[in-house]
Amino acid sequence: MEDGVVGLTIGGGAFVSNSATESGGGMFLSSGCNSTTLRGVEFIGNSAPLGGGLCTRSMHNLRLLGGSLTSNSAFRGGGLFGEDLHDVEISDLLASGNSAVGVVSNEEEVGEVMGGALSLLRSSAIALLSSQFRSNTAVDRGGAVSAVAVTDLVVGNCSFVGNQQTSRKVTGIGGGALYYDECDGDLRVSEGMFSENEAGVRGSAIYSVATYTILVDKTAFADNIVHNYGGK
Repeated sequence: MEDGVVGLTIGGGAFVSNSATESGGGMFLSSGCNSTTLRGVEFIGNSAPLGGGLCTRSMHNLRLLGGSLTSNSAFRGGGLFGEDLHDVEISDLLASGNSAVGVVSNEEEVGEVMGGALSLLRSSAIALLSSQFRSNTAVDRGGAVSAVAVTDLVVGNCSFVGNQQTSRKVTGIGGGALYYDECDGDLRVSEGMFSENEAGVRGSAIYSVATYTILVDKTAFADNIVHNYGGK
């Protein structure tokens, strides 16, 4: 859905076992769909190269309130892929069993498979609040969440449990739960839990590169594992 739909609200419902050849296996929202709210919507078992459950591009004022992303798969953003977004709130979401998968056959492709649950690119003012990320996987970046070129990401009262960045190649990237890179702004994590996450390369729970400031407050880290290098 694109070009000129403003103020869209969807309450309830489920998108189950759908697929797309390019973007948004369950749903695609793009330029013009500003001030969109999805309340209590479930995306289950969908697939696409970008955003297995949901793909969003060039949007302002997006709200995902409640609902779930479950067992969706994509090359980037198993549950959701978002690019060129501004002012986004994702709250009370359950994201579980989503995967960012793909065949990495040469060095040029390493680093492209990212964001088991969420993959965010070139976006700003993103808030992840009171949500659960469980048992999501990505080959290379961010078992649960990947944020690249994002300005200001707030993660508040979220739990990340049992997520995995699976590749153990030394040319891989990392972030068992959360990957944050090339971001012109702060990463703020508060009142959260990172437990039993696993990285094949770097950052058992969080891996950040070229970030202005990382602020972590009242957040617990327990039993996270990294197989190469190290760090939280």
